[in-house]
Amino acid sequence: MKKRPQKQFDWLLESPIAHRGLHDDKTEENSLEAFKAAADKGYGIELDVHLLKDGKLAVFHDFNLKRICGVGKRIENLTSEELKNYPMKKDGQKIPLLEEVFEAVDGRVPVLIEIKSLSFFNRRLEKILLETVEKYKGKNIVAIQSFNVFSVKYLIKHGAQYPIGQLYSTPNFIIITFKNDKLVFKGFNPPDFIAYDVRKLPEKLLHKDKPAQDFPILIWTVNSNNARIKATNFGNNIIFENIDPEEKNDKQSR
Repeated sequence: MKKRPQKQFDWLLESPIAHRGLHDDKTEENSLEAFKAAADKGYGIELDVHLLKDGKLAVFHDFNLKRICGVGKRIENLTSEELKNYPMKKDGQKIPLLEEVFEAVDGRVPVLIEIKSLSFFNRRLEKILLETVEKYKGKNIVAIQSFNVFSVKYLIKHGAQYPIGQLYSTPNFIIITFKNDKLVFKGFNPPDFIAYDVRKLPEKLLHKDKPAQDFPILIWTVNSNNARIKATNFGNNIIFENIDPEEKNDKQSR
């Protein structure tokens, strides 16, 4: 496999990344308040984007509003105006647009964007995302990732100015395997970094020195002390939630 030229994006690896912002029992995930809270503490933020019916990008994880808003509607079937009618159950906030998140974060911390797309062929979301990021004052500290290998392929070609990551949890259209404690990528479109599910890390790696890797590795979602030990023994940075990432002796599993 021919590796891509290495980009410089130390900023993505230097500070823990808040998974869907700093949310808790009172503040909803992927909300403006969660992102502001993370930025105020100097943490990078991870967020998810969907393409709405009117071409706007909504920051939301699920494909359906049921879990967060209590309404069984597919998010891609709504316009940005219609979305305002469905506040989040936990705190009444509305689902933000990506441009609103950018305005709130204001270039203060890195932003890691996950593309939520199941399409093999339609790359309209990716195109609009790149156009939106290009207008952002903090675009020099934006990275993009996806589980969808077709999204990653498009972004590698058309978004080369940004670090592009391949998300991995269960086998899909790529092959990511371990060989001699090293993460090996055997796909056709090598990314700039890999975002790996902490639950899939082999336990044996916890008792060895951190192995050298071909790619920087982000570990998600780190939500307990055990997960943090795994992640720091293997990866270059963590995507966390429900823990204080700077509390070294947190033994509470959440």
